[in-house]
Amino acid sequence: LRTMDSNNKNNNKNNNNNNNQNINTYVAELTQLEDLGEGYFAEYSSTKRMSKKSDRDILQVSPLRASFVRSEQAYKVPFDAATQKVKVRQEQYDIPLDGSWEGPQQQALQEVNQDVVEADGILYSQLKFKLLKNAALAGLLGTVIANIVQGTEDAAIYFAGAVASVLYLFFLSI
Repeated sequence: LRTMDSNNKNNNKNNNNNNNQNINTYVAELTQLEDLGEGYFAEYSSTKRMSKKSDRDILQVSPLRASFVRSEQAYKVPFDAATQKVKVRQEQYDIPLDGSWEGPQQQALQEVNQDVVEADGILYSQLKFKLLKNAALAGLLGTVIANIVQGTEDAAIYFAGAVASVLYLFFLSI
């Protein structure tokens, strides 16, 4: 599969043709999108989406020049005016054909710098404390203002909301 063709409904699930047999093969899971017209494509509903998936050899897949258009809730896919085929960003993904690429799993297993993890952990703890402190101070200040402006009953309601928000933040952080 070199380009996404809106008229192509062929799901080659068992197509394992590989031009270079001495390298590892990787499979990409593709989900066909619904053609909305004028170059817009959207995801099918969740029930239809499962039947629209297919697996392809990564060397048969080309990355597309597509962008998500929020106002349309769809992807805009440019077509070549002369051929009416989808424009690809490049012919294939950048995978070395010499077998040196070990796949995404091996890249994820690379050694993690524990010093960076510890430093980020300290920064994260400081940020959590700062957020809890600011939420508590804002709640207390708002309670005082509510007491002055609206009275004790509204201040108690505001205080209960402030306590709930601080507890919510606390439970999010554990």
